Amino acid sequence: MHDGSERRMMDIGLMRVLEILAVALGVAYVLLAIRRHVSCWIAAYIGSGLFVVVFVDAGLVFQPWLQVFYMAMAVYGYLKWRSGAKNPARLGYWGWRNNLLAAAILLAVSVPVTIAARPYSDSPLLFIDVITALAAPLATFMQARKYIGNWIWWMALDSIYVLLYLERGLHYTAALSLLYLGLAWSGYRAWRKALPA
Repeated sequence: MHDGSERRMMDIGLMRVLEILAVALGVAYVLLAIRRHVSCWIAAYIGSGLFVVVFVDAGLVFQPWLQVFYMAMAVYGYLKWRSGAKNPARLGYWGWRNNLLAAAILLAVSVPVTIAARPYSDSPLLFIDVITALAAPLATFMQARKYIGNWIWWMALDSIYVLLYLERGLHYTAALSLLYLGLAWSGYRAWRKALPA
């Protein structure tokens, strides 16, 4: 029979394994997305499901819900890209006005949500948790629609995620965000080269 400390060590070990598996699937997702391969969404779905468990265990309030959203977006992205297999959606732009408006709305909404969520979180980076949880769905939507600007949003978000995950002791996930940052740059360059003339 295990005592409480041994059980906690086993739980920590399990969470590390789940985090590493989620990270591996996250890498697979981005590499496949860069190649515009529909199976990226399958990796995203499974990886996000694992991250729900990891983030709940880490005490993050908004990131688990964001992962549930990612799971839904993975289904949407898979169906969207698969239905376009015969007539693939063309890469395109969302426009700077839409990006500026989205950024302004995100900031305006994040402040009251952070204030309302303060009693439920001990994280000093709660505002970061909130704004990234609200911005990431937009970047995912842009990726599902094949707007090239999604990679710029991901570069900004991944830079911020490094701090958030390190603060919560999620070192593998922070490393994943650093890797995502580089992959987002690669994705941006690859999609830009593939833009129609």
